[in-house]
Amino acid sequence: MGTKLLRNKKNNNEQIKKEELDQQQNNNNNENKLKIKSKRSIEENISINSNVFISQVKNDPYQDYIKIKFLGEGSFAKVCKVKHRITHDIRAMKIIKKSQSSSEVDDIEILNEINILKKMDHPNILKIFEFYVSKDSYFLVTELCSGGELFQEIIENGAFSEEKASYIMYQIFSAINYCHNMKIIHRDLKPENILIEKKEPNGYLRVKICDFGTSKIYEKGSVMKKIVGSSYYIAPEVLQKKYNEKCDLWSCGVILYILLSARPPFEGDNDNDIIKKVKVGKYNLEQKPFNSLSNECLDLIKKLLEMDIDKRIDAETALNHPWIINNNQKKYLMI
Repeated sequence: MGTKLLRNKKNNNEQIKKEELDQQQNNNNNENKLKIKSKRSIEENISINSNVFISQVKNDPYQDYIKIKFLGEGSFAKVCKVKHRITHDIRAMKIIKKSQSSSEVDDIEILNEINILKKMDHPNILKIFEFYVSKDSYFLVTELCSGGELFQEIIENGAFSEEKASYIMYQIFSAINYCHNMKIIHRDLKPENILIEKKEPNGYLRVKICDFGTSKIYEKGSVMKKIVGSSYYIAPEVLQKKYNEKCDLWSCGVILYILLSARPPFEGDNDNDIIKKVKVGKYNLEQKPFNSLSNECLDLIKKLLEMDIDKRIDAETALNHPWIINNNQKKYLMI
C-alpha cells in the first residue's frame, strides 16, 4: 500500500512555489544574488574562475559529445547518456529547452544549480563537468548514475532493512553536512533527487544528491522566508516562512521514514491534506515496521522530525548518531 501511495503521488508531488513574487522580492539582492537580466546573458553570470568548463561552441555541444542513449524525460528536461569524443568518458547530459523555461524564475534556478554545483566536490553529490548554452537549450554535463532514482528503487523493491537504510542515510548526511559547512542549503531533498551511482553485490547502494536548482547560499544564523520544497518532504517551519538549514534535516527524517516503511509519515489525498498534517507534525511509529525497529533507529527519526528547529539535530550530529555509526562500522571497510 505504501509504495502504491507514493507512486500515485509522483505526478502531484510538484515543487511548492510562492503564488507570486512581489516587487520587493524581485529587487532584493539578498534574497537571490544570482538573478540574471535575460537568458541571453546567462553564461556571463558564470564565474570565470569556475571549475566548470563553458563551451565556446555555444550552439552545438555534440561537437564534444556523442549521444549514446536516451535515459529519461521530466516536465522541463530530458537526460541522455553521452560519450566524450576525445576522452571517451561516459557522462550524463541534461537538456533543458528554453521554450519550456521561459520565465526569469526558471532561468535563475538553472543558473543557480550550475553556480552551486561548481563549488562542491563530494563523493555523494553529483558532479557537473561542463555547461553549454545554445539558442534553444541549456546543456548540463554531469556524472552518470546508472542506477536511476532512489524513488524508483523504493517503488520497485519496497522498504529497506535498517542496515541498508543506514548506509544510504550515512551518505546523505555526509553530503548535507558538507553542504551546510559550505553554507549551502538544498531545500528540496527527496528520493527523486537522490541518484543511485552503483548497486553493490551485497545490496547496498551508493548514492549521490542532485538537483540543486532551488538551493541557496546562506549566512550562518540567517532566517529564510521563501517557500521552497515538495509536499511530502517540506519542513513545517518552511511553510511558516521562517526557517534555516535544518529544514534539510526534516526532509532527511521523511526520507528515512520512507526508506524503512515505503510510505510517507504524512499522508493525504492531495497536497493540501499532506501540508495540513506536516504543519501538525504528528506521525505514527507504533505501526509496522516501526514497532519492531531498534530504539536507536526510532531515536534518530524523532530527532530529525522534531518540530522545534532549536531542538532538531544538525547534519553533523546526525552523521555521528549511534544508529548510523553502529550499523556502518563494518560497511565503511567493505564498500
